[in-house]
Amino acid sequence: MGILAQGGEEFIKKLGELLGAGYPLVWVFTLEEQRAMRLIGSSFAFWTYEPLGGTLRRAQQDCGSVSGFEEALEGFLEHPEARVLVVLGPDRKDLLGWALRVRTAYPELLSKKKALVVVSDLEHPPRELERFAVPTLLPSPGVQDLLCLLEDALKGENTANPLMAVLDEDVKGQACLVLKGLLEHEALLAFRLALSTGKTKAAFLQTLAREKVRAFKRSGALSYVEPDVDLSKVGGLDRFKDWLVKRKPLFFHPSEAAGELLVPKGVLLMGIAGTGKSLCAKVAAKIFELPLLRLELSALFAQSGQDSPDTVFLRTIDELENLEPCVLWVDEIEKGFVSGIDAGGSSSSRISASFLTWMQERRSRIFVVATANRIMMLPAEILRRGRFDDVFFLDLPDFAERKEIFRIQLERFGINPSGFDAENLAEAGKGFSGAEIEQVVKQALIEGLAEAREVSEADIYRSIGSFVPLSVTMFEQIKAIKKWAHDRAIPASSSTRF
Repeated sequence: MGILAQGGEEFIKKLGELLGAGYPLVWVFTLEEQRAMRLIGSSFAFWTYEPLGGTLRRAQQDCGSVSGFEEALEGFLEHPEARVLVVLGPDRKDLLGWALRVRTAYPELLSKKKALVVVSDLEHPPRELERFAVPTLLPSPGVQDLLCLLEDALKGENTANPLMAVLDEDVKGQACLVLKGLLEHEALLAFRLALSTGKTKAAFLQTLAREKVRAFKRSGALSYVEPDVDLSKVGGLDRFKDWLVKRKPLFFHPSEAAGELLVPKGVLLMGIAGTGKSLCAKVAAKIFELPLLRLELSALFAQSGQDSPDTVFLRTIDELENLEPCVLWVDEIEKGFVSGIDAGGSSSSRISASFLTWMQERRSRIFVVATANRIMMLPAEILRRGRFDDVFFLDLPDFAERKEIFRIQLERFGINPSGFDAENLAEAGKGFSGAEIEQVVKQALIEGLAEAREVSEADIYRSIGSFVPLSVTMFEQIKAIKKWAHDRAIPASSSTRF
């Protein structure tokens, strides 16, 4: 596989167009100078000057040392066959003097049809060169680049590594998608770490996701969440899980007929507190096999320093775009964005407007899972199709689901469920949410531990009797939520009855 087949085609194409048109000064921004040199060298014959050591090379062969950039530039301008000089970074000790020398040489570069290509980690050229230099960006390694890096990392792996049996082409492709946006050395180290520590496909991909978030995370508004959920132990939510399974292929490989139009954007989950809306975000990440990131809305307003909340939010969106593909979890969206929708010129209002625009216009592979307890507070703008694909309603668990939740929670706390009457427990827990059933079992276990004995069924009944569930304390509000959802939302479980 040739170097251009590995990625960088667009960069080389653009650079070729600029040099072919006779542009005398091109500014390439990158943190990967050597990768840029490989790509440029694959298509163009050029001279190079490296400030460190003062080395001048022609066609990548040493021409000897020079006293500095001035001598290197003069030699390049005087040589009749030299056409392109690649400079690795400007002289930062005298950036102003360096920039003025380049600007002085600009007319000669133009008249002799020569080009100076500056490869630098400075995002923008000095102010003195802004009207002369054409800025361009070396993109991060593409999927094919990353696949080559993964294959190189696999060459040194022990065949006894259990991962070797599960890393088929699909898994490799997904791993490269997860690391898209990293620099070459970052991706290579992430692959090596995941191969040495992960023993399963899921652990391998989760390690890659953590490393990518670690590399990109700059704002406190984003956090990585481990999607530690066993789908076989998630009761109910059958319609929601089926919806995700059907759309997973479209997220990664949209059909040629409709293309990007069918790529799912996200879902809004509404329902009663404690019914598993947060769990659904983990379920989505688990089914899509993607990193799960949580957007902490309160952190947008709690950042220290001089930056405004608006600036922090825009920076966070930039981070998200770099972290695609991923699942973004926005918890209790009504608290973070709705309060400022009509607040005039406030930061909250501007953040709300920016978020809505991003939801509508984004083209990145970011699947949004937003949750809301009081969806009636949300304005029509956020509920409009195009921002979310569907709205799901999570109801209190029915009899069968309560049986399953009791069984799961007992096992989770190390209690054998076979010694308990599941049907009687499910009946006694009528009106309880999944979160409340968890607290019931936890409280019963504490009572048993306090008396140095095993937890009994009587402990659980006493615990149930001591709870007043939300279905009682917030009866009117829950009734209103179900009434709103009747014709506006899809039940997340097929057992839901309005």
